[in-house]
Amino acid sequence: MNRRNFLKASVVLALNAAQPDGVIHLLSDAVKVDTSSFSNSGNKRTVVTITRTGKFYDPWYDEFELTQSMFDSMIKNFSENVLGQDINIDIAHQPENGAGAVVRRLFTDRGRLRAEVEWYELGVNKVLKKKASNT
Repeated sequence: MNRRNFLKASVVLALNAAQPDGVIHLLSDAVKVDTSSFSNSGNKRTVVTITRTGKFYDPWYDEFELTQSMFDSMIKNFSENVLGQDINIDIAHQPENGAGAVVRRLFTDRGRLRAEVEWYELGVNKVLKKKASNT
């Protein structure tokens, strides 16, 4: 039986450069990272849940709703490379701490916006260091 190792990590989608009007950041809750893929195989790609549909409250944004049609629009824009740049996942919601991973594909699954991400060495090191400190 193959035991899967997971670690929770908070992430925020952030842009590499100045933002065009109307671009928003998505702040996600804790996500699970399957660390078993970080083995010696060299595979540094995993799938993470970015956010889900629903109504939410945030002290910064107040009440807001995320819908499937919003996700469809995000996926379309991502697929068409509308921003013309990579979309990265920051370390601990802090762009100044560097990017942990780059989004390679966006898709939805049962009301969740999910991403296939390719982890940078910095991200792998942060995830594995946090995993080791939680054991």
